[in-house]
Amino acid sequence: MEKATETLTGATYEPVAYIGSQVVAGTNHAILCKSTPSVAELNGATTYVLVYVYQDLQGNCEITETTDIEMKVS
Repeated sequence: MEKATETLTGATYEPVAYIGSQVVAGTNHAILCKSTPSVAELNGATTYVLVYVYQDLQGNCEITETTDIEMKVS
């Protein structure tokens, strides 16, 4: 996660739970994260996001997709 977010701007992702992985020509990882925007206009509203990270065979990592998680309490 650290390698994948080294150049990320606009938000910080704090890992909460490792969901799993899939081996391809490298490895895909799914991680549940708490996301806090670093943009002042968003008032620091914290949300939860599924972050998908691809790690190639040389160890390079990149975020390939993020999906917002909507939680409701009923």
